[in-house]
Amino acid sequence: MRALLFGFCLLLTGCIVPVGTTGQVGVPIPIFVDTSAQSHVGSVHVCTLKPFTREYRSEHTNRGIAKLSVQKKCQENHHSMFCEEKDIVCKTYG
Repeated sequence: MRALLFGFCLLLTGCIVPVGTTGQVGVPIPIFVDTSAQSHVGSVHVCTLKPFTREYRSEHTNRGIAKLSVQKKCQENHHSMFCEEKDIVCKTYG
């Protein structure tokens, strides 16, 4: 019961929206990485995202981490509406 209560409190802390001193508001976005389908040992996932003319690329042995990384790279220069997960293309090598 104690662990359940602790877990619930931990989930609620993710709902807090921090406000910076410059007036900017950060909104936390939960991202789940699927670990149930583990990739083969030695395989590498290469994910690309091309919102306009520039292509962003990320490689990792975990597909979820590669997708998240390429999405973050894109969002550094573009609005999140141009860096959606549905537009990410991943290929597996190895």
